[in-house]
Amino acid sequence: MVKRLMNIPVVAMVILSALSACSKYMEENPNGGAPSVILLANDKCATKTTLGDDYSVVWNANDSITVFNAQTGSTVYSSNLKFKIDNAAAGAFAPAGGVVVPFGEGVLYDWFVCSPYQRWCSKPNSAGSVTLAGAQTQDGNNSTSHIGANDIMAGKAYATRAPDIALRHLGTLMKFTVKNFSSSSASISKITVDAGETIIAGAYKVDLTSDTPSLSPLSMGSSSYKSVTLNISSGAYLPTGESADFYLVLAPFTIAPGNTLSITVEGTNGTCSKTITPSSLLIFEAGKYNTASFDYVGGAFNIPTKFTLEQSAGVWKMYKWRGEAKEEFYMKGVAANNYYSLVDDFGGNVFRTYSINSSTPQILSQAYENGLYVYMGIAIGRERDGFDYGNADAVATQLERVRGQVLKYRDHASVMCWCIGNETDSKYTDTRLWTAINDIAQMIHEIDPNHPVTTALAGTKESAVREVVSMAPALDFLSINAYYNAISGVRDNLSNYGWTKPWVMSEFGPRGTWALSSGTEPPLTSWGACVEQTGTQKAGIYRSILANDIIAHKNDGCIGSLIFLWGYQTHGEVLTWYGLFDKNGYSFPVVDELTCSWTGSYPPKRAPVITDRSSMTMNGYIADDNISVLLGSLNTASVVASSPCGAALTYKWLIYKEGRAASDGSLPDGISGLITDDTISSISFKAPSESGNYRLVVFAKDDVNKKVASAVIPFQVKAGVGTSEWGAGNVNW
Repeated sequence: MVKRLMNIPVVAMVILSALSACSKYMEENPNGGAPSVILLANDKCATKTTLGDDYSVVWNANDSITVFNAQTGSTVYSSNLKFKIDNAAAGAFAPAGGVVVPFGEGVLYDWFVCSPYQRWCSKPNSAGSVTLAGAQTQDGNNSTSHIGANDIMAGKAYATRAPDIALRHLGTLMKFTVKNFSSSSASISKITVDAGETIIAGAYKVDLTSDTPSLSPLSMGSSSYKSVTLNISSGAYLPTGESADFYLVLAPFTIAPGNTLSITVEGTNGTCSKTITPSSLLIFEAGKYNTASFDYVGGAFNIPTKFTLEQSAGVWKMYKWRGEAKEEFYMKGVAANNYYSLVDDFGGNVFRTYSINSSTPQILSQAYENGLYVYMGIAIGRERDGFDYGNADAVATQLERVRGQVLKYRDHASVMCWCIGNETDSKYTDTRLWTAINDIAQMIHEIDPNHPVTTALAGTKESAVREVVSMAPALDFLSINAYYNAISGVRDNLSNYGWTKPWVMSEFGPRGTWALSSGTEPPLTSWGACVEQTGTQKAGIYRSILANDIIAHKNDGCIGSLIFLWGYQTHGEVLTWYGLFDKNGYSFPVVDELTCSWTGSYPPKRAPVITDRSSMTMNGYIADDNISVLLGSLNTASVVASSPCGAALTYKWLIYKEGRAASDGSLPDGISGLITDDTISSISFKAPSESGNYRLVVFAKDDVNKKVASAVIPFQVKAGVGTSEWGAGNVNW
């Protein structure tokens, strides 16, 4: 799969020092004094540009550089001075034959150096240009020898006769690791990068307007390239399953949200291409080493990845196929509405969607470029929403709609399975629902033999499970949405009600808001508001579910799980209840638990801790204490949070009215003007001026590692007596 491009910071500094005396060249300089031999730090490799972990630069006997100098205080630079390597081992450069270097006795100079040498490189005070090739050529696999011609570097020094100049890479380096997943050996002949509307090669000026040289594009008509092709001159032979590295140097560029970056790999087994449409700015910086991995499957992402379910010795497993080879695929997944591309960063391999719509191509692209697979949700009618399964025309129309959706995406390499509907058994009465689902499953099998089919139930109600067993035999596995503490009975219920095929926990999490009462943990307040557990408490619940209700049943039919909710909530009674991230992409403690479950170890930098509800107080009370305050009254609140990795924590408090959401359905920014300082751990605030039910929320943030923990207190605002005046233990006489 195409992995999203990673900007890897690199050491791109090469030190130059001009010696103030060198008798070897005295007679070549009629102005007197030394013409300044320029010494460049040498590295341990034998080629000019070596692409190791540090993107190091070394020199050889054929290298030349462009040098300009001007007397300090003057803006009149010398002509283009060609310096050639003098001692490759020492990295010494000296004027080429016949080159005269202005170098007056006792005069200080400003210096500008550009590499590699280009005879048309103009003075710093001129509008000349340098070029990056629109087509570059690599000699076979893993070769970097071609990079030197396009690895433009520049540096400056001021007021010196013996300059120390740090050369900086002005281009951005692209490294593609291509792995052959075709069924036969292949030779890679060409890789093309198309930046859509963005110029990535052509004519540039080396810009000296700042102390850090950079490239600025010049308008050169057809010489300005929006795509660059890397030709592999001798053919890159790749046996099945093997990989090779390929390199391009481009001018720095950005891809704006909604624009595209396309990568195409051509070879003897066909063409494989991928288009990335980023949701946020994609930046390729100067001096950065960008890597991407690309699965060459001889036909882009439109070669389906086959998944099968097999039982051996009573144990069900899912398998992913590559040609004739297969490997077990255990779903380490998420039910997602955002941040799809981050799933693999934490060790996951699949994410769930709920419908096929205009966002599906982009979502599949994110999966493909990150090596992920998609549990493809197909929305169908629910009786509770008014769909009538007794209406034959409506059922037939639905079947044909689904057929078209499957035909459109069945060959995408990132499709893992199809899920027909979500919780269609919720408040249903017409069992013809199951006949319709079975007909859809049979249709999918006929047109797509590569992907299994499921449906997602709301729990394991006996009647629904038994009806699925008898009326929908075309389903390959069953998906169950279940929450604490009903989730503990899923495995036994399925077995007792006759389900013998594999199953997936397709949603899971803490106790649902719909299942709270005054006696549950957490409870409801006296006015019916949900008391919420802290992010740390929720993480403990997810940890228990993963270990005891999912992983423990790996040999009892469970082929994986999909945690709810990867992203942030846009609907629901309490918008902070299930989301695993905030709107800024900071992850809550439960994501650390997922990482441990998926990879076997916690991340080195863990999320902040707010131990339990007693860690957050309002006027001395905790969330369970049914807090009410007077209209406009002054109040206090505090939280105790810590960082397991010793990171500094920042805080964000907000107050919002119960049930209110932002325009995108997510948590609102809060009511302004109430909190004196919302960035500290202990605050004072004024109660809202309108009666009603509110929530006070605090986020403890680790801004360096993008981690966050939260705690919440529901409270009432009344015109009458509030808890802060008459609560137990308070004396106001």
